[in-house]
Amino acid sequence: MKKINRSSALAILAMSLMFSACNKDDQKPASSTDSVVADNNKGMAESDDVLSMSETDMTASNDKMARMSAEEEIVYTNSYGATVTITPKGTNSTGTLLIDFGTAGVKSPIDGRTRKGKIQIVYTGKYRVVGSRQTISLDNYYVDGNRVEGTKVLTHSYDNTVLVTSIKETGGKITFSDGKILEWNSERTRKWDVKNTPFDITDDEVTVAGVASGKSREGIAFTATIENNQPLLWKVSCLAISNYVAVSGVLKLTSATGTEYTVDYGDGNCNKEVIISSGGTSKAISLTN
Repeated sequence: MKKINRSSALAILAMSLMFSACNKDDQKPASSTDSVVADNNKGMAESDDVLSMSETDMTASNDKMARMSAEEEIVYTNSYGATVTITPKGTNSTGTLLIDFGTAGVKSPIDGRTRKGKIQIVYTGKYRVVGSRQTISLDNYYVDGNRVEGTKVLTHSYDNTVLVTSIKETGGKITFSDGKILEWNSERTRKWDVKNTPFDITDDEVTVAGVASGKSREGIAFTATIENNQPLLWKVSCLAISNYVAVSGVLKLTSATGTEYTVDYGDGNCNKEVIISSGGTSKAISLTN
């Protein structure tokens, strides 16, 4: 298995799951139809924020998760300021990793966002091991006053030397402080190709394909699709230039109003430019994250 620089690897894990066509900011859309694009982005951004923190702690604690004594709890404070408690699997069928921000809330020294509540991970085996499963759920979890819900199930396999992680999310939901609600479900497949160079991360490539569906804050249903033959692609060699934006692939988003959007991430060159097309018109923009 490739020895991977943690900071680079976890950045890829977080950013490679975005179904976004915009940046992470919760910008006010130009119209209720355009809100579908912004809300798809917002839902996936919050979902992947949870996933990123979970994967960071699972990666850092992988050996501890597999300890034989299930009674031996491990407790530490993670980089986001949460208390992490690991109950090793031992000889039991599952173990748990609990990320607790408390009831008062913790302002993160990393991104300045205030989180409260709990992220719970129930696992059958070590993270990124074939045959293991990690189930991530949220307990009264809030980010900057907005309640975030949803359950993710991660499973892992290999396609030759390519690590394949399947992420299925159900019950994704954000209840905003103004009472509006955003909902979604998604199924995505992430492939991590080490390019037959197990000790060199610089040539690694990550692709993501899958589907999402939901309902925007304006009550408009939508679907988002990344086809297997045009997956979003991230190259480690491009990260500094592309600012973690995919360098190729196509995202298609359709709202119940009939409006269709296509986001083309390019031809593999290292940049952060995309072309958004809708209604016969196209616009090139530069993405930020």
